[in-house]
Amino acid sequence: MFSKAYKLKASNSLKSSVRKVLVQKLKDTYPNVNDDDLKEIIPLKATLTSIKIVTHSEETVCVYAVDNVPCIIEINEVFYPTVFALWRCPHMIPSLVIESHLAGKLQGGIIHLRRSHLPPLGSRLPRFLKGATVSVSTANNKAPILVGTASYSSGEMLIVQTGICVRTLNIIGDYVCNYEKFTKVNRPELGLPVDIRENLKSTADLSKDLSQLKIEADDPIQSGNEEIKLDMQNLNTKDTDVLASNDDDDDDGDFPKDMDSLLKYCLLCFLKEHGKKATLPLKTNLLYANHMLTYCPPDKTLDVKKSSYKKMGKFLEAMQKEGLMQIKEVEKGVDAVVAINVAHELIKQHSVIECVVTVSDSNDTMTYNPPSVRETFRITAAVVTLFSSSDWKKGHTVTSADVRTFLVDYVKRNNLQDPQSKNLVKIDPYLGTFTNEITAIPWEALMSAILSKMTACTEITFPDGKIKTVNGKLSQITMQVAKRSGNKKVTIVSNLEEYGISLQTLSKECQHGVAASCTITKTAGSKTDQLQVQGNQTYFLAKHLTEVYGVPKKYIEGADKFLSKKKN
Repeated sequence: MFSKAYKLKASNSLKSSVRKVLVQKLKDTYPNVNDDDLKEIIPLKATLTSIKIVTHSEETVCVYAVDNVPCIIEINEVFYPTVFALWRCPHMIPSLVIESHLAGKLQGGIIHLRRSHLPPLGSRLPRFLKGATVSVSTANNKAPILVGTASYSSGEMLIVQTGICVRTLNIIGDYVCNYEKFTKVNRPELGLPVDIRENLKSTADLSKDLSQLKIEADDPIQSGNEEIKLDMQNLNTKDTDVLASNDDDDDDGDFPKDMDSLLKYCLLCFLKEHGKKATLPLKTNLLYANHMLTYCPPDKTLDVKKSSYKKMGKFLEAMQKEGLMQIKEVEKGVDAVVAINVAHELIKQHSVIECVVTVSDSNDTMTYNPPSVRETFRITAAVVTLFSSSDWKKGHTVTSADVRTFLVDYVKRNNLQDPQSKNLVKIDPYLGTFTNEITAIPWEALMSAILSKMTACTEITFPDGKIKTVNGKLSQITMQVAKRSGNKKVTIVSNLEEYGISLQTLSKECQHGVAASCTITKTAGSKTDQLQVQGNQTYFLAKHLTEVYGVPKKYIEGADKFLSKKKN
């Protein structure tokens, strides 16, 4: 990932409170680490900095440095340790072992680790899933030299003999390690990998046992040979079963875990059930929106951008190379499926799990209830004397109607109504502190003068009874269309959480509603998370928030403008 030069986007010093967030993210992602390990990676009083960079492949990445040493890499809200972090905690992730002489070649420019780099009879292979984060160390030192993601599960890696098995994220000597503001750290000597030590010991013990092995003459040789053959057959059968079911054990469920496999699963489900009846040509955008998404499990989100393909076109091109289908350009810039190979072995052997997601626009499926919003004013020290005859104390919140009712009663009790004009109020010593008038003041001017001395607030009452009071007016939901690299548009929605709207739920609804990629981000200077949707989706979002979520238009900035024009 960092084998080529990148562009520096931003560099910031972080507060100590960010440490808790990073520690919790690492603890949730990597259950093998405990609190002591995390203190080694991110000490309590360490200086934290972050740099945002854009890689040569136009991907935005955040690198967190601890005392000027890069320790954590954040890619699409997934946190990965660097080799420097693993030097402090080597057992954090599974580790593969290669021959020592290959370390120089890896540092010299090999981008990805191939299966041929691993010794055929090397150390015992740890168990991990496809797409898991793994490290690579050498036979003479367990300090990792590379961090990446596994292209195969541990079971598949035992079988395959060619191809890329680890895709590199960070390696000693890449551009992140050589960043001028980072402290240079040499690779420590952490001793031999545990598996290598065990192999050396077991090999010595095995040689000793073989030298003492003798064949008894009284045993029937023929019978012994038959028993050995049967045992070998049983052993091979068990080994084959273990390798075949290894991925199923690792998955802890029937659905694929990584995004690449989930994309392929959803495609195969469609080809299995509708391949013979599908109306061709079928445009690729409709294939994704109307067919593949319906097979995505309800607890997962299908997002091609979070896969290694990044684009739907590249994914379908890979599927075409496997012989599943044929893709052609039917219009300028529009690809479509023109042929489906229903006789393909992958389609024949694929089994569809009965868990179909139904996309519905019905309001009955929405459990969200909008909160009630009320504009209030907080009693301050400047007006607490005026309201001394009431139960209102300093800090108490009241509405403008409450203030008007109190003033009407106050004027009547003190006979301050002007006899010549009902619109005027006589000034007494208390009211004189709020105005420059000497004799009388209009009602509206008196109300405005008193309310100006109070703090404007907004009281939000949620359906569960929880009440939240914020100073000032409630921020409107804003939708901004921004341009990203390649002149691509994205819609950024802010302030949704203030209205009790779940970003995760809305993200999935947008994905099904407009077949667009959705991510939850937090930009610099923003206090809350934001929803980022691919393309200009202002019309859909404004319509969805007002009709399905019941958010009044006055709380959505520019709602009338967005609803007056349909999506381009």
